[in-house]
Amino acid sequence: MPFWITNDVLRKLEEVSRKNHLFENNERFQTRLRAGSLFDEIVSILNGNFNENKRVFIYSTHDTIIAALLSGLRVFNGLNVPYAASVIFEVYESTVSTFYLNVTETRTNKLNLNTHLLRIPNCEEKCAFKKFIKNIDDLIDVQWQKECNSIVVKGN
Repeated sequence: MPFWITNDVLRKLEEVSRKNHLFENNERFQTRLRAGSLFDEIVSILNGNFNENKRVFIYSTHDTIIAALLSGLRVFNGLNVPYAASVIFEVYESTVSTFYLNVTETRTNKLNLNTHLLRIPNCEEKCAFKKFIKNIDDLIDVQWQKECNSIVVKGN
């Protein structure tokens, strides 16, 4: 690293990155555009378009997409998303045709792998599909052409 990269500079850069994640995901519309297609895929899976033998879905991608995904779920804590972070969706069937979902986040540092269950708003520990989909209803089915053409940039 260059000589001028001190611990203080690193802390300041991490803070800028953290604030950038918060800014990028502070409105549902932004989150919808950043993670809407991912939520579309998740809803498709939850609506039964998945193999009965596959009940765990792991999403590991760029930090900005993980932050948008967590923001869309309303569980983003504002901290920088580390490398190799992932969000895990586990599908459970409690009774005939009643499916539930656990959502877990993993974060790693140099020494540890930390996994914790995410508490989705308006859900119990296991979230019923219908409640889960209702929570993200405003983020799915992005109409790219229509929505992107509606953005007006005001300038000089």
